[in-house]
Amino acid sequence: MSEISILRRIWQKEKALKENLLEMPEPKNLWDDLLKVLDKLPSESIHFLRYKKLKKSKMWTWWTDSKGYSSGNPWKDMFEPFLVIFEQYQAEKTLKNRFESENLFIESRIQGQDGDQHILIGKKDANGNKAHVIIDGKTAEIRIEDKDHQTPEELVAKIETMLILPDGRRIRTTREIIEDLGI
Repeated sequence: MSEISILRRIWQKEKALKENLLEMPEPKNLWDDLLKVLDKLPSESIHFLRYKKLKKSKMWTWWTDSKGYSSGNPWKDMFEPFLVIFEQYQAEKTLKNRFESENLFIESRIQGQDGDQHILIGKKDANGNKAHVIIDGKTAEIRIEDKDHQTPEELVAKIETMLILPDGRRIRTTREIIEDLGI
């Protein structure tokens, strides 16, 4: 199971974990999956060293009450310290570039070596409205969140795409043209 799917499962259960509403062994299984992800961090990274030290710092024992729930606070006691390390690792892995003009910003974020590229385009007026382009290497999608109340055309006048074919040829596309730029 991928680190993203494990984290997604944990975040989906976050509220129940914080309120200790999950019966054992579900919280322990989620925690074990989180540790498996952390075990795979690069061994020379500062994040792995922090994880290793934290893991050795105390006995990480799960106790169960008479009703089948974890005794204590599983979110605060077990998940939070390890999630902080993982979030720091993820943030450091994210490549971020930002371009700003007089009234627009364009930000590119790529998380991990094979992660999707997210391009955020918006006005610098601090209202948070933005277009969101997602490119996974093969496909792209422009998405405007409902709360942003803007169309892509209000933020982006034109999109050009560069396709690189298996033979190395470069094809530039816009709504108006498809142009073979050669190799």
